[in-house]
Amino acid sequence: GGGKSFFINFLLMLFSIYVKQDSWYLSIIDMGGSYERLCKLFGGTYIRIEINSKYAISIFPTKQKVLNEHGAIDNDQLIFLSQIMQTLISDGRESTKNEMGLIQKAIKRMYDKESGHITLKCFETYFSEVGIDDKDKEFVRDSIKNLTIYNDPDQPYYSLLNSERTLDMSNPFLVFDITSLADHPLLSNVYLQIISNHVRLRMFNSQTASKKQLVIRDEVWKLLQDPVQAQFIGEEYRTARKYGTTLISVSQGIDDFLGDHVAPIRANSKITCVTPLSQSDQPHKLTHYNFNDNEISACLALKKSKKKYSQIFFKMGDTDQFICHLEPNEMEKQVCSRDFESAQDYKALSDMSRDELFEEMKIKCGIS
Repeated sequence: GGGKSFFINFLLMLFSIYVKQDSWYLSIIDMGGSYERLCKLFGGTYIRIEINSKYAISIFPTKQKVLNEHGAIDNDQLIFLSQIMQTLISDGRESTKNEMGLIQKAIKRMYDKESGHITLKCFETYFSEVGIDDKDKEFVRDSIKNLTIYNDPDQPYYSLLNSERTLDMSNPFLVFDITSLADHPLLSNVYLQIISNHVRLRMFNSQTASKKQLVIRDEVWKLLQDPVQAQFIGEEYRTARKYGTTLISVSQGIDDFLGDHVAPIRANSKITCVTPLSQSDQPHKLTHYNFNDNEISACLALKKSKKKYSQIFFKMGDTDQFICHLEPNEMEKQVCSRDFESAQDYKALSDMSRDELFEEMKIKCGIS
């Protein structure tokens, strides 16, 4: 529905104020810059990705991050890394089980034998050694050719995906703005998967650090259109609870979460939120989310008034539902909006320290 970005910003504002920073990680993957203001106000790191070595990111995490207590690569990590490699070498088609097995064998050997930083070039070396018959070897040869645009130093993508340096993700609050990658769909898909895996590793390690993590993807429909991306995100939903993570996927249309390829996302989502709809949004399709007629009618009755208020329908399982009436005051608008009118007021807020901002909000927003 409409007004979703303001609603999510508002939730994040409350989250940032009420939750202790040392107990959670917060990671947002966005297209469009909806969370830049909030991120900077609350001390986060805002990363606007461009095709530049400054934004280089390692496909393969260090052994310390992915090996289990037995010294073998974690099975979930093996699945994620093989899916990333599938995206890089597949030419848009889904790999067979045998081909995925070859990819996974190369990854296992690489982590078993390499001791230093692992690059895409390392994978190419070990991948060239797998395969039994001529069909296997043909697949490997063709795949290595497809890796040329990432492994050749003269290619622009090399600086992003084949460097020993990687993005600094030490800040508990991270926002990745991938808007500029929209003109590079193949790179965008790969880079998103790599970001997602590094974010996931924060929750992988958070078990020992007693932390939890909130991961938000906005405009997720652009990702779910790709079956490989949808599979990747679905795998995250399947394993998120195991690592103390809450996942939020935000999109505009009801259709965006329908279809068999996103079934794991629906099956593992405990809360569905709907912002104001119209008949053109085809609200009857909410039946696919187990909404009954009364709940659909309630969604159609949701109201909003631009820059004044909006209503959101919450469905939690099959038994609990409620409507939230969101009517922000002026300071909350300045924090959560991105419109031109509030830009000057926002500048005054941005000059404050985080503690000063919280004290101001306690006074003007009634937060204790």
